[in-house]
Amino acid sequence: MLLGADRVWFLSGREGASPAARAALQQAAAGLGGVAQDAWETECVIQRLGGDAKGNGLARGVGASSASERISRPEGDAAKELCIVSMSTPQEKDSVFCVLRDKGLVLQGATSLPPLLSKYGAYKTRATVQISGQTHSAGDLQLAVGRAMVRPGERVVGLVLQARYLPLAAEANPGAEADARAVLEDLARVLEDAIPGALELKTPAELSTPCTAAEGWSRSLSLAWQHAALAKALLASNA
Repeated sequence: MLLGADRVWFLSGREGASPAARAALQQAAAGLGGVAQDAWETECVIQRLGGDAKGNGLARGVGASSASERISRPEGDAAKELCIVSMSTPQEKDSVFCVLRDKGLVLQGATSLPPLLSKYGAYKTRATVQISGQTHSAGDLQLAVGRAMVRPGERVVGLVLQARYLPLAAEANPGAEADARAVLEDLARVLEDAIPGALELKTPAELSTPCTAAEGWSRSLSLAWQHAALAKALLASNA
């Protein structure tokens, strides 16, 4: 049995979050899913890769890039390292939108699960993950599939991100479970540094607890990593 650890984070543009955090999340919304009829939703994955702010490291991770373009940067000192890029590869002609910081944090969006699963398979064989100066196999860090929502008529954003670290060599390493927890804590610090004031640590049970009927929102997150199944996650603006 493989040992490891997993974490779930909820990034929110809620009341009390810094203006820079809210701006960064708005930029993520624009890059990940766009807006259709005042509401949008998208699946997203999180990966930490080497490379520069234009996504060159990401391009090397998934194959030669046919397009890589910086679109915009959110305002504010705390969010100045974030930018949005679009890119496509010879294997996948449709553009993939990413939000990343100069040091390599990537939030990658697509409109359906199949492209994400295909990309996940490519990362497992081609990419490595750089966290706190250490290199890990991308196959050890399972990509978190989440969903983000904007309530109709409101300009707030929430992102559910889950990461699971399962070292393939865990059985031979008595300290692997503690190491896995440390890796995910490092990842949490990277997230907090990227979007200050927007990071909340949530348990799967908290995320799956339904909101009241009056609010009209429900939240659930599937933990079926083998099938990458994700139930609908509707996030209240002031969760």
